[in-house]
Amino acid sequence: MVAFAPFGIAVAVSSFRTFLYYSVTNLSALQLQKQQKMFPRSLAAAGVVGALGLTFVLLPLDVGIGLSILFAAAIYRCLRVA
Repeated sequence: MVAFAPFGIAVAVSSFRTFLYYSVTNLSALQLQKQQKMFPRSLAAAGVVGALGLTFVLLPLDVGIGLSILFAAAIYRCLRVA
């Protein structure tokens, strides 16, 4: 990414991916059974809200680039598996 884009955009896209990762992780924590949980559901819910909220602080261009990379990777994976 750094080879193709300015450093600021590369950092913002990396931040987008990090927020996306934490959103998915916290959503997964919400799905755990009671005996599997280490922390209350409210903490995971706050994590989802916080990660998604921080995503909206990023510039729309950076989010668009991050989503484009995500969709390109998903298409590549689907074509590679098929």
